[in-house]
Amino acid sequence: MASLGAYLDHSTSSSVEYDRDIKLPAYGRSGILEVWIANLTAEIVEAHTELLNGSYRTVRSHRRGDSIMPLHFPDLSIVRPPAFSVNSVS
Repeated sequence: MASLGAYLDHSTSSSVEYDRDIKLPAYGRSGILEVWIANLTAEIVEAHTELLNGSYRTVRSHRRGDSIMPLHFPDLSIVRPPAFSVNSVS
């Protein structure tokens, strides 16, 4: 089975538990090495890493202004935006 480097999912208050409890384990079983969940309600980005036997062993939470570096793209640094908005349009 091929492994993918990273995947980003976004969640609202009604879906964050589903994303963590159902989707995250499915990503792990599929071999996705790193998953970020953008929790729009809590305004954090959760980085789930260290995949072992289909489960992520480490979770890091990133808040406003934090720099996020994907493990599989170490030269890439993303600064967490000052705020999330479910209704924002870019």
